[in-house]
Amino acid sequence: MKNPGWKIFSLFLLAALLSACAAPAVMPAAARVRLTGQPLCLQPGALVCAWESKAVRARQSSLLIQLGAHFSEAQVYPQAAGAFILAARGQPSSEGWLKIGRFFWSQGRLDAAAAAFMRIPPYSLTPEQTEALVEWQVRVQDLTGARRTLHLLQGVFPPGKTACLAGYLSLFDDPRSSLEEWKQAGAGEPCRRNFTAWQAALQEQPAFGDDAYQWVRLGILLSSDERWVLAASAFERALQVNPIYADAWACLAEARAQLGEPSWPVLQRAYELDPRSRTVLLALAAYFRRTGQPLRAVEVLLKLAETDPEGQDVLTELASSAAEAGDMTQAVNLLRRAMELHPDDPRVNLAAARFSARYEVEIVALGLPAAWRALELLPDDPAVLEVNGWLEWLGGSFDLAEQHLISALTFSPLSPTVHLRLGQLYLTTGRQDQARKYLLNALRLAPGENPGQTAARLLQRYFPACPFCP
Repeated sequence: MKNPGWKIFSLFLLAALLSACAAPAVMPAAARVRLTGQPLCLQPGALVCAWESKAVRARQSSLLIQLGAHFSEAQVYPQAAGAFILAARGQPSSEGWLKIGRFFWSQGRLDAAAAAFMRIPPYSLTPEQTEALVEWQVRVQDLTGARRTLHLLQGVFPPGKTACLAGYLSLFDDPRSSLEEWKQAGAGEPCRRNFTAWQAALQEQPAFGDDAYQWVRLGILLSSDERWVLAASAFERALQVNPIYADAWACLAEARAQLGEPSWPVLQRAYELDPRSRTVLLALAAYFRRTGQPLRAVEVLLKLAETDPEGQDVLTELASSAAEAGDMTQAVNLLRRAMELHPDDPRVNLAAARFSARYEVEIVALGLPAAWRALELLPDDPAVLEVNGWLEWLGGSFDLAEQHLISALTFSPLSPTVHLRLGQLYLTTGRQDQARKYLLNALRLAPGENPGQTAARLLQRYFPACPFCP
């Protein structure tokens, strides 16, 4: 069992002492809230009344949610549940209710999770958080609540901005209407870029004899649109239909890994069910690579290569694992081989371009040609535009880099990675004000993820006097 550490102790101590440090005697008059049936709440020193005031109860809930999150991370689930339950009795913020609901979901308490999401007041979340709420309501199987939340978004944004989400939601209750929803989306939206694949899958749907396979196929398409919460929901529904479907377990493990959720127990189950499945072995290799075990990943992939030496996913995953193991030469050779065998596969070219940018190797000989080819194949894909901008920046073509990144931002205005790249570019070219703006955007959009954390470090380094000032 992991030790929760000093953070948990500190949070617990803060929660225990909160009433004492927030007595009405030291609170502004506006914060002294008179409660029904408690006329003495305006008197100085009324600690019980202060504890019951909305302002202090909100602070109490916030600390308890942090405490629950740390207990959960340390896998001390009974204490985590206690902290979240106490937080729910107070005054959680809308974001707090999101966290409470997600914890209850992780414990299999779908009704409690749905109830927590229902407590979020309308229009109290950012558009990004509201969209995330829709996805999580789908995951806890509260489709009525998801529809209600989507309606709030549709009342604020034009149809083209919510069409993808509306179509994704329809997959779970009215799949025939999804294609009509997606026709309203802008050309650069993911659901429109993958419209042909979606159309093929949904038109074949009546012919599917295996509902579990149908859900897995829809989940894979959702993951290709980077809708990982909804993809996980689809894979979970596949397993409700067929609990011994190994590929569904493997796909769910990948989705959970992308979401930062525990994936090893799910992957173990997949391997137990079918240790020779190609999907299972690829997921196993990806897990080993991500967890710092690249040699084990290579061992798994070499077995796959015996029967499928030219598979694009085998070659690109082998290249990533070889790079993690320190063999850059072999990694580059594998990517070149993949590009030779699959010159028209945008996934191969994108993988090669990202590899070159990430490790800053073979920018001219490998990275840029791969990025250019991917751009020819997918000219409106923000991920392709972003990696083109990244590589042009690394190669010193700053004007071209800016052009690609601005185009990427047009198609994906909420991408923290694109905002980060623009911030880095403007730092390089000496445009400090623009750099600060985009770095702050990256931090706001993804405070707990790599783009946001990198942006925070750059803000502290280049703007030390006031790194997070607007």
